[in-house]
Amino acid sequence: GQFTYDGLDSTDVLIAAYDTAGTHLWTTMFNAPPSWTTDHVNGRETIEDLQVDAEGNVHITGTQFAGNGWRDDYMIVKLDADGDLLWHQYYGAGTNWDDPRAMLVDDVGNVYVTGRCDAAPEGYSPVHTVAYSASGEQIWYAPYTTGYWDGCYPGMVDWDHNDHMYVGASSNGQNGGQLFLL
Repeated sequence: GQFTYDGLDSTDVLIAAYDTAGTHLWTTMFNAPPSWTTDHVNGRETIEDLQVDAEGNVHITGTQFAGNGWRDDYMIVKLDADGDLLWHQYYGAGTNWDDPRAMLVDDVGNVYVTGRCDAAPEGYSPVHTVAYSASGEQIWYAPYTTGYWDGCYPGMVDWDHNDHMYVGASSNGQNGGQLFLL
């Protein structure tokens, strides 16, 4: 059925849970607090991907507006099975737009997010994949760039349930519009 949720401002993230019969179970809203860093303000949050782990925890990634007026950063949020916040992180490598495109949660609850980071130290619009532990600590990040001033557009991340991570992306411009795996 329909429900109404009041209290949203600007652009916030809204997550609703339903059972398989379509009964509404819970709704929660995420509005990134300005206390993340002095750069981040209460502004625009968007959702790009949502994954549920084996324990029923809900993981979301999207963008969080950074207060300099010119950029967004990756936003990574973990909720428990009842929709309560467990942790949240942000990741911003560039001085412009950092847009997550895809997320994966592995068997032990580690979270992998891939996206593009415009104006990052590695060059224009490289692909950045970042990993967080199940408790929200950053484990690693891996940048990739074509070396050209063209666009890299990651679109997928997956793994083989062993030790191999795969990121799929496309590129346009001088690289000829190729699809490649990183």
